[in-house]
Amino acid sequence: MMNKHTVGIVTFICWFISCKPMETDLAAKYFTPLLPSYIEIPKNLKDIPLEGVQLGEKLFFDANLSSNGQVSCATCHQKSLAFGDGEALSNKGVSAQVLPRHTPVLFNLAWQKSFFWDGGAPDLSSQALAPLFSEHEMDADLNNIIAYLKSNIEYQKMFKNSFSSGKINSLNILKALSWYQLSLISFDTKYDRFRFKNDSSILTKKELSGLKIYENQCNSCHTLPIASSYDFANNELDTSFDYPFEDERLGRNRITNNAEDLGKYKIPSLRNLSFSGPYMHDGRFKNLDEVLIHYQNKATKNITTTLNGIDKENLKSFLLTLNGAKFVNN
Repeated sequence: MMNKHTVGIVTFICWFISCKPMETDLAAKYFTPLLPSYIEIPKNLKDIPLEGVQLGEKLFFDANLSSNGQVSCATCHQKSLAFGDGEALSNKGVSAQVLPRHTPVLFNLAWQKSFFWDGGAPDLSSQALAPLFSEHEMDADLNNIIAYLKSNIEYQKMFKNSFSSGKINSLNILKALSWYQLSLISFDTKYDRFRFKNDSSILTKKELSGLKIYENQCNSCHTLPIASSYDFANNELDTSFDYPFEDERLGRNRITNNAEDLGKYKIPSLRNLSFSGPYMHDGRFKNLDEVLIHYQNKATKNITTTLNGIDKENLKSFLLTLNGAKFVNN
């Protein structure tokens, strides 16, 4: 987790990275075929090299970056689980200590505005600093990482192919990791086929009914077609915050120190729900049925819903059309 004192440093690093010239334009060759016509290509997908994505992927799966040589980014971000870990709260890091917040899934990151549940990182390059150097996650040492990469002939070639400078340094490591994560795109679903062809016969009656419920009661926060606005909201999971790891459980308030942001968390995408449970910032709901019970028939400051038993079943049927089986299996 990123502490408050890191934010200023991270902001500078992100500014410095953003000012460096991009290496090549890959969007038309690589990303465009993955996107339906109704999805706008974000700017941060338009100037990244395929070689850089491949380098980032190798780094992402390399446990040698951690202090004990046993923990990689992929340890807690497994492809078969939509790049989550299937745990409510993970203890898979170097220290084996239980982390205070649920491991977020990784897909369609190019459309997100900030990272971590509280938005504490403004971009993916800065986000990578926290898990890499947290004593409870990868506990990495930058000098050791650079020495390891420089001693590896394959990495030497990959950095030369990815960057005009060819340098193996912290900025290029973070940039390559961000490029790989930006390549994790998931828009190949039953819903997308329905949306692309504008053919209602693709969805069942239950799914179509669920779509109407979704549009009326869910879409303001989980906005289609992304299935999220990626803003922050308080969905009334808690009213009290006097428990362990309180700082990490304050929500957006931890970053803004604004009382109105207490208990607000980044709104997750509802794509790939079959692979990404358990749910919420602390993984408290084991399955989708528990989530729907939480939202059933609410009339509060932050939530207004009217869901009977049939509505819940229809809504659940629609939500499952947002699964991208190819994304987790390819």
